[in-house]
Parts: sequence; structure tokens; C-alpha cells
Amino acid sequence: MKNLVIAVLSGLMIFFVSCEEEDLSMERVPSSEVGRSQVFTINSRENKGFSVDALKLADFPKTDADFIIIPQTNLTGDIMSPFLSNPDLEKRFFLSDEFEDSKSAQSYFESYDVNPESEDLQQFALNLKSNQVWLVKTLSGTFCKIWILETKIDKSTSFVEIKFRAQKLV
Repeated sequence: MKNLVIAVLSGLMIFFVSCEEEDLSMERVPSSEVGRSQVFTINSRENKGFSVDALKLADFPKTDADFIIIPQTNLTGDIMSPFLSNPDLEKRFFLSDEFEDSKSAQSYFESYDVNPESEDLQQFALNLKSNQVWLVKTLSGTFCKIWILETKIDKSTSFVEIKFRAQKLV
């Protein structure tokens, strides 16, 4: 737990220490793109977050990201899995379901279109694994669904990565 707090606080320090100003405007996804899913990869090395409204990776901390990826560690500091966090540490994640195989996960992901109740949201998306479907509440208050396709962990370098499919919910 101590390492988790340190990791989150470190990320927030990077955010507040950044002094380079940039145009923070992001293109919005055309309405024709709503309902289509795309595959993305995000890792802990590249200082990228993910913007659902733009449906793209976003430089972090210089832009508004709906979530970032952080290594989840145990008490001895060993990496257990990647996890997702909202940069403001708000409750924005809901594990909708997890599956044994990709075919079942894909079928569920493609048919799912219900937003969770606000009280069901969690502060972090913990213990990420392949074939999980998560719902994420965006900064604009809308929802998207993400299907975790693959996770990677390199314990020697504290590197974590996920490959996921994302789709905005209408």
C-alpha cells in the first residue's frame, strides 16, 4: 500500500512540477467515430495517458487524460500487475466482467452499452488482466468501455503495459 501511495504521489508531483506551457486543446472525435472501437497500447515508460474524448494517447501531464497506467506493487515492492488511475484520483472505474477466453470477452464488449451507477465506481482499475471489460467515466462525464487485450510486466525495470480496445458509449 505504501508503494502504491508513493507511485501515485510521484505521478502527481510530475504533473505539478511541469512548467512547460502547451496548447492543451485536443481534437474531439467526430460523431461518426462514436460507437467504433480502436486498439491502443499504453505503458508506464512513455508518460502518456489516454483521452477518451479524443480516442488517443495524450501526453501526460500536459493534457487532460482520463486515465494513466501505473505498476501495482505489493508490500515488498514487487510488481503484481498494471493498474489504471484517474490523474485526479477520482472514482471513475468499474469492472464490468472478466472472461476466460477472448471470444467471450469480445462478444460481451461488442454488445455492452449500459453505464454503471455512480456509486459502483472505484478509484482505481486494479489487477488488470487480459479479457476484462472495464467501464471508465470520462472527464466530460460520459462513459467508455475498454477491453483489456494483453498485459505485460517487466519486474526488473518496473515496466507495465496494456493493449486494449476502447469505445465511447453514447
